[in-house]
Amino acid sequence: MLIPNDYKKRYISGLSCTPLYEFLMISAKHHKLVFSFFMSLLMSCIMSFVISVFNVGLVSNIIAIWLQAWSFAFIVAFPTIIIVSPVVHKLVALVLREESHSQ
Repeated sequence: MLIPNDYKKRYISGLSCTPLYEFLMISAKHHKLVFSFFMSLLMSCIMSFVISVFNVGLVSNIIAIWLQAWSFAFIVAFPTIIIVSPVVHKLVALVLREESHSQ
């Protein structure tokens, strides 16, 4: 595990308390799952808001409408990204070419 420089400085200087973010960190082996979570969270947030405003306009209860749409969108988006991302990685590999390192 990589230890941030500021943590090393505090530990070496005698302040050996572990910062809170160390306890909240997730192992790198869960990268794909964590990436999928945040990607689906942000994309469903943005898309549900845009579609809600497009469908009903900026009405007085747009926040309630959007939050309901967002909760449903996230429930669909998270497993979808987990299932679809390996296919997308393969498609990306098909359309990209290797860069030559010679000048």
